[in-house]
Parts: sequence; structure tokens; C-alpha cells
Amino acid sequence: MLPGGGLGRHESPLDTATRELFEETGCRLERAEHLGTILLDRSGWTNAIELVTGTTRDTPVADGREIEEARFFPPDTLPESATQAVRAMIARWLDAQNGNSA
Repeated sequence: MLPGGGLGRHESPLDTATRELFEETGCRLERAEHLGTILLDRSGWTNAIELVTGTTRDTPVADGREIEEARFFPPDTLPESATQAVRAMIARWLDAQNGNSA
């Protein structure tokens, strides 16, 4: 999974991403950019996922509460357990980067 969580009241997607990334991994989000919104139909309700990208100079450390393990992976060597939804979001990010993950 990718770090994430619900938007707080009056919180922007960038603020939420910054907060959630820090809470879950201890990483500070830099150069945050809202990449877009993904709408998922959940049989009667819609889940809006705000996709945010950015950089960090920090090493991720799992918070031990919400996540058990946190690591960075090159996009072409994701763990087998990465879901199709995660892979689709990473593909969308790569498209926005013109295929360059650096």
C-alpha cells in the first residue's frame, strides 16, 4: 500500500498527504504536487483518492501502528504483494513524470 488517509476538515490534499506521510513513515514531504483525483465506485458510494506526489530526503520508518514495514522501491521492482490499485497509481505518476522516476 501507499501512505494515505482521510482528509481532515478544511485540509487540502497536499496538507493531508504531508501529514499522513509523516505520521506513517516519519518522512517529510517536499515539493508536493497534486497529481489528480481517482474516483472509485464502491457499490453505492464513491471513494475519491487524491493522488499527491513529491520527494523526501528521509528514510522511511514504519510507525508500527498503521503500517508494519516501510521501504522505497524502484517502480519496476515493486513487491509481489503490491496491489493492482497501487500499481495503477504508480503508473499514473510515471506517466506524469514522462517515465522518469528520478
